[in-house]
Amino acid sequence: MHIHRVFLTIACAALLVMASAARAAESNAGETALQWWIERAEQGSPNMQYGMGQIYAMGNAALGVQRDETQAAMWYRRAAEQGYAEAQFALGLLYEDGRGVARDANEALAWYRRAAGQGHMLAKEKVTAAENASSADTSSAPAAPVEAEKAASPETPGSPFAFAFVNRTDFWDWWQGALALAFVTLAFWWIMRTTLGVSSSWDRIVHWRDEEEFARKSRAMFEQRHRLNDAMMAETVAQFGEEAVAKMMAQRRDAAAKEVAAHSGDRRQIPWQAHVTFLAMMMIGGLIASVLRGDFHLRLDMGAEYARLIGSGPHIWLVLLTGGFLIGFGTRMAGGCSSGHGLSGCARLQPGSLAATGAFFGMAVVTSLILEKLA
Repeated sequence: MHIHRVFLTIACAALLVMASAARAAESNAGETALQWWIERAEQGSPNMQYGMGQIYAMGNAALGVQRDETQAAMWYRRAAEQGYAEAQFALGLLYEDGRGVARDANEALAWYRRAAGQGHMLAKEKVTAAENASSADTSSAPAAPVEAEKAASPETPGSPFAFAFVNRTDFWDWWQGALALAFVTLAFWWIMRTTLGVSSSWDRIVHWRDEEEFARKSRAMFEQRHRLNDAMMAETVAQFGEEAVAKMMAQRRDAAAKEVAAHSGDRRQIPWQAHVTFLAMMMIGGLIASVLRGDFHLRLDMGAEYARLIGSGPHIWLVLLTGGFLIGFGTRMAGGCSSGHGLSGCARLQPGSLAATGAFFGMAVVTSLILEKLA
């Protein structure tokens, strides 16, 4: 355990050194990455074209791209004309606010309607607000901007609960995220004395009845062993005397103390209630982050992009159920999920974790390439 701590501490220090060195090469890497994006966008992929629009709408220091809403509008339009709902909505926002294009309420409403026709929830709200405003004869514009619908805008938080000091474009650099993940992983180990893993926590919760039954039987066995030890101790005292027994017990206590000290840092069994708290805090943390950044919206569908790739209707729940089952089966077969293997296992250079993480992300890359072709 001590060796593991030393290794992880050295790894974090090395990460800091590597981060400073990587910044020197970041410019060239950014140019290469930007060229990769542009090539695929030029091939006609609406998904990549929308991504280029996002890059120019927000600016991206890692790619060396300055914020340019005129370029953003151009890329949004190319994706929108191919029926990409998110791009249609984003282009409507630009026309409504006059950013990168001339302000045109009618053009904005036209793009909102095209996105709404594909099930885009925020676009539907825009269209409804425009129709209500038109029927009330209060304005000829689509509608006054609704704060809850600004989530797709690159500069204004989109939730009515968003705090003004949160800028949704201020993303961390890769090395900052790596240090944050390293801190979480190490802190979890030092506090809980067990490795970080999400699927294992879920497994403990699902099988809490089995654990309770095991604990009940263990208590019963301990009570029986305690009674047996008392009987054996009484017989030992009768045969060898109290002084010899006391000396023997002192030696056993010393040996037990050394054993405990040697394994004081070993993994310990955490009650399943603690796993419930861990998973609940993950959801609450995500909710808080979403609200602060202005991304929080309640919706019952999976979004226009999911509907375009998978479809819509009752069958989407069957797809989700099947996908969840396969993920659960795969993580249990692999002995952990991407968090357990990727953070805890790879940090300790465990061969199984390295292989599992490679399989996880390798299939993610393949799936992304397939979806790109479908898009």
